[in-house]
Amino acid sequence: MRSLKADLTTAAVGTAAVVLCAASLALYGAARVYLVSELDQRVAAVTQLVASSIELENGRLEMEFEGLHITELSPVAGKGFFEITLDDQLLVRTPHDAGMPPGLDGAPPDRACWIDLGGGTWARGYVRAWSLPDATGPRMRVSLAVDASGPLAALNALAVSLIAVGTVALAVLVLAMRLVVARSLRPVIALGQSLRARETGGLADDMDTAGVTEELRPVIAEVNVLLARVRQTLDRERAFSANAAHELRTPLAGLLTTLEVAQSSPKLHPDAKPTLDRCLTVSRQLKQMVDALMHLARLENGRDRYLPAEIDLADEANKTWEQIRKQSTDEKHFEIRQQTAELAPAWAEPLLVRLVLRNVLCNAAHHVDDGGWVAITSASDPAGASITIENTGSLVSEDDVTRVFEPFWRGDAARSLTGLNAGLGLSLARRAAERCGGSITASSQAGGNFKVVISLPSPSGHI
Repeated sequence: MRSLKADLTTAAVGTAAVVLCAASLALYGAARVYLVSELDQRVAAVTQLVASSIELENGRLEMEFEGLHITELSPVAGKGFFEITLDDQLLVRTPHDAGMPPGLDGAPPDRACWIDLGGGTWARGYVRAWSLPDATGPRMRVSLAVDASGPLAALNALAVSLIAVGTVALAVLVLAMRLVVARSLRPVIALGQSLRARETGGLADDMDTAGVTEELRPVIAEVNVLLARVRQTLDRERAFSANAAHELRTPLAGLLTTLEVAQSSPKLHPDAKPTLDRCLTVSRQLKQMVDALMHLARLENGRDRYLPAEIDLADEANKTWEQIRKQSTDEKHFEIRQQTAELAPAWAEPLLVRLVLRNVLCNAAHHVDDGGWVAITSASDPAGASITIENTGSLVSEDDVTRVFEPFWRGDAARSLTGLNAGLGLSLARRAAERCGGSITASSQAGGNFKVVISLPSPSGHI
């Protein structure tokens, strides 16, 4: 996954590294030009000084070098070269075993050049050629090569220093840029955390732009527009749920009354009684779901007060299971494993808790396989209480387990055997659990076991 922090740090450090390298190369180049220029000026000055010390008097060539005190002309073998010729006839030469260094013999006059003295020693060469006064034809030529080891060593030392300083500066720059980028991205991270922390009930207010950097204001403005659209969608959904539930209450009440009257009729045929009993059970369960939908809609719209109280989650689970067992007409045989604590105190709305437990337990009882088992386990700690409901025979895969709380989602054909299994039970259970300040999670385990964990907060601090 790409990281904005890493991208910004890489871009900043890369740009700084390019600038640092360019500055180092420019500094090295300027130092080299300066040192070579100084060396060239010195070589040219020495050559001119030597040339000015050669005179032709009365047909004799006189050279006065004793008072010059030129260090470049010291006869140190391999460290420099000095030669004077007259019409290619050697007059004076500094002791040098190898003779004239290559490159100096054919060097153009009055122009400095690099000369290899051998043994890794480089020199700066210069040639001065001119015709003697009162002479016809003879030409003097002064060839000079001055050791450049000192300036080159200084340049090498400068290069090493620049590399060392650049490396340290780049390392410091990487750390500094990471800190700067991390600090600069704090508003973005805070924005993400604020959005992540918002729940459905926290969408009523727009995000505040106070104290936000100028670059993030357009982003927050667009997020607020999106939040407004989400609020409108949720309001329409809640209004539809409330209206649908309200409209269903009257026909359901009439249906229940008709079924109850038919059930109590002495003319009821015995063969029709099981079917009528099942229809009555389904209708009662459907009425309970409609009532719960209306209650949730009133809570979410603020039209009904949320009245939490201290409850015993283990006791509520046992009572709910007994009701389901008595009302069940399913012919499947399975084992019920109850391991509930003596007391599992929680703080929640009792009606919503019963809705959660009924939906989850009905889901487990419906999907357990014949001969399988349903386990109900409760636990309690200072943070709150939890109920774990697990059943065998599940056909929900591990990839689809996160979708079981989506409205109208059904993982297999078995979930649509009756009118009640429309994919609303677990979705409604999650909304009710979250409304109580708790949570509900599901997992699918190997062997076809489906587990749901309901957690509710502790009454501590509420009483």
